[in-house]
Amino acid sequence: MITLNRQPGQRVLELGGGANPLVNPACMNKGGVDCNVDARMCHNAAGEQTVDFVADFNQPLPIKDGDFDHVFSHFCLEHLSFHKVKDLLREVYRVLKWQGQAVFTVPNTEA
Repeated sequence: MITLNRQPGQRVLELGGGANPLVNPACMNKGGVDCNVDARMCHNAAGEQTVDFVADFNQPLPIKDGDFDHVFSHFCLEHLSFHKVKDLLREVYRVLKWQGQAVFTVPNTEA
């Protein structure tokens, strides 16, 4: 189980959360302040939109500099071309606030 430790009022950007985001995206109209971005629009089992906006992770993210306290991505990074990973990590650094944190989980390719 993954738990994000954050202070009240902090915002989290989830990359690739799809239909089951671990954050509380603003698009779900449940008081969420987080943002779930995916390569495609997704909906949960109840038919609710779960993705705030669609983005190509091979391109610059359409997000202001220093807009998020945390960036989280769970089993998404491995879907990018090896040559584009550095560019995405630069984008993550750009959208993080000063002393923000980024957490990526990726599969163990040796297993």
